[in-house]
Amino acid sequence: MGNNSTKSDTLKSAVTELSKEKIHQIGLLFNTNNCEKTEITEDKLKGIWHKYLSKGLLTAILGVIFANKKIYVMFEDFIDFYWKACENTNESEAEIILELTKTIGNGCKRHEYLSSVVTEFLQSYFKICAINADSSYNHWIKFGSSTDDVSSLTNYLLQGLNDKEIDFETVDLWINGNPLFRIISHNVFKTLFNTVTLEDEVNLFPEFMLKSGYVSILRLSDVIFLRWNLGQKSTHKWRLLYCLDNDGQSWSTFLKAITAQGPTLIVIQDTNGYVFGAFASQSWNVNPNFYGNEDSFLFSLLPKMNTFESSGYNKNYQYINTGQSTLPNGLGMGGVHNYWGLFLNANFGSGLVSESCTTYKNYTRLAYDKEFKMDKLQVWGVGVPDPTSEELGERSTSVLDKDPAATAILELAGRTLHSTEIRKMKPVDEE
Repeated sequence: MGNNSTKSDTLKSAVTELSKEKIHQIGLLFNTNNCEKTEITEDKLKGIWHKYLSKGLLTAILGVIFANKKIYVMFEDFIDFYWKACENTNESEAEIILELTKTIGNGCKRHEYLSSVVTEFLQSYFKICAINADSSYNHWIKFGSSTDDVSSLTNYLLQGLNDKEIDFETVDLWINGNPLFRIISHNVFKTLFNTVTLEDEVNLFPEFMLKSGYVSILRLSDVIFLRWNLGQKSTHKWRLLYCLDNDGQSWSTFLKAITAQGPTLIVIQDTNGYVFGAFASQSWNVNPNFYGNEDSFLFSLLPKMNTFESSGYNKNYQYINTGQSTLPNGLGMGGVHNYWGLFLNANFGSGLVSESCTTYKNYTRLAYDKEFKMDKLQVWGVGVPDPTSEELGERSTSVLDKDPAATAILELAGRTLHSTEIRKMKPVDEE
């Protein structure tokens, strides 16, 4: 199948290269360390593995291991399968994935069956996270993130493959170019074979502070997609800065919540069910000009997952302004005035997208309509916020900033708000 190594060569490599500790851990499934004389039945493995795997993946893996109606497998064959799946070359991984595809497809090797394999791995990964009581995973579950729909992430992982019959070379190339799937599949296999170590753990779910009464727009598959595409551009701890459902439909509240918070992730759901957004690599601060850098990107989650990264054509990455008569008031990313990649109006509740955007390559319209209505909006701080004036050793902020209630009380009492008057005197540049 595209690999000329014999089974004996593979087994020799497996026994030689695997650490004694890993062989011991795998042997615990057999209650032995003896590679020569020990066997295990399909029913016994099914009893051990069923809690970790989706029904489809359990059937497929057992079908490969117990091919040709084997009643049992020897420990050496077990080691051989594990070595190919996790520890050998990309080629041997491709062999395993292709065999799983054929098992699910009853001998057929079509794209749709590979898609089923990917879906089953994602569902099994979620089961394993739940069983292991992963704290970050559980936080997202409590936040309302669903595990039900992984089809968008499956299609994203398989993008570029055609819908026709696949072969070993196709799967081998796909495995080589898909580190995210490899992380997930390795986690599943190593859990099954009892070999997961701290070095193997890659947490795809960022930590965050759970707020009572708040509900996530994001599915768990969306969280994985965004975390993966952010990579080193974000920290592992996210901060929910603003939620339309809970914090109110107010531009001033929104502006205050997101200003000077470092890199942010904006997630929008329009009234037609499309979910999309943007990653802003620099802090939001009112500015009459575009700013930002090439780390910014736009993305879509529903109906299709995709990212739109910098094209390098221009530097119109971020824009935010308010209270202007000759410039747009709102938040924008990409494109030019009136032809935005994404724009949220300062009158709030509505926004704009375009059919094309020169700032971000391969851009396609994010929302259902070019002029869309927001149903939901959440903004996450995904990096380090800007230092406060106190942290910089500057004069502290006005009491009116710290306590909006104090502002209302003073206004009701007829007191002059000197801080406000001073601010009104500051000029705002318009270009």
